[in-house]
Amino acid sequence: MAFLRWNKMESTIMELHNKVGKKMLKVLVLAVAPLVMLFIINFTSFFSLLFNGLNGLFPNLPNVISSHNIPLSTVMGAYVKTAPLTAVVFFFYFHGLMSVKKGVAVSSLISSLLMYYVFYAVIAYLTILSDHDIANVRKWISLFSENNFLLTIFYIALYAAVYVLTVMLLWFSVGVVKELKQRG
Repeated sequence: MAFLRWNKMESTIMELHNKVGKKMLKVLVLAVAPLVMLFIINFTSFFSLLFNGLNGLFPNLPNVISSHNIPLSTVMGAYVKTAPLTAVVFFFYFHGLMSVKKGVAVSSLISSLLMYYVFYAVIAYLTILSDHDIANVRKWISLFSENNFLLTIFYIALYAAVYVLTVMLLWFSVGVVKELKQRG
């Protein structure tokens, strides 16, 4: 009987996490919609006033760009920097539905959290805080700079990665703190 209760509780937690995952995906789709709009605007008029105006707003911002299409990539790269903010907003709305796995040793939780902080810092540095030209890097990444469609896919993937990793960072951080408080 205890096994059935545990199994029911485990399936309820999984259903709750699936709901959070679906909400996360919905927010992500809404958040990357401006990247698609930028692609469409770029496709219809390459030297639009919008791109020139937006490029003027970010002259010294470190960015991941493509030298094959600097106006589009500068604006999209700047937009990718909003992914952590979107993740923070999502997290504040849905953090009550999130929890970490129970029954894990405290030392394991803390060491995993610290390793994730290091991992996130490296990813944040590479994607948000430094300058890169993807047209001049390794062959498989430079393929994304060959045309505007692939470039848009690259920025959507970059946005999604930063968004998901930031949500996971917040989720794991708060979950570990909650777990430590519960254990005393």
